Amino acid sequence: MELAIREVGAPRILLAAAASAVTKPFGIHGVFYRLAGPQARAIDGPTGYTIPPYNEAATLGPKDPAAVARGIAATVGAPVAIIDANDAGCAVLGASPGVDRRFVMRLFADNPLGQAREQTPICLVREVAWPAGQPLPAEPRRRLTPP
Repeated sequence: MELAIREVGAPRILLAAAASAVTKPFGIHGVFYRLAGPQARAIDGPTGYTIPPYNEAATLGPKDPAAVARGIAATVGAPVAIIDANDAGCAVLGASPGVDRRFVMRLFADNPLGQAREQTPICLVREVAWPAGQPLPAEPRRRLTPP
């Protein structure tokens, strides 16, 4: 909570916490992070299944994810998206030109890079020409729990 207050300010966090306290009894979830914003949502707290040293320390998202994405894209020569994906969904924090944000959010909605044992921080997505006349593979089923 201290990091969230540092990132977005105490008034915004207090408002988000109050709104969450009011809406949660009605089964409305996620209000805190919607109001606190993407910088607060991008904070990852320590968890026992995370690799050291992140199992004992919280980490922040990048200060300017769009600039970071543009910088990486310039270095690697391909479009780049910086995402925050977890078991609650996916948000595109920043993207370089050429990234279809809606496509990225759909692609990573079920967190295929993993939340536990997988710990895959980087994913390469590239367009592949599908052979004419060949059926597309079935859409993968949404995974509800880590493998």
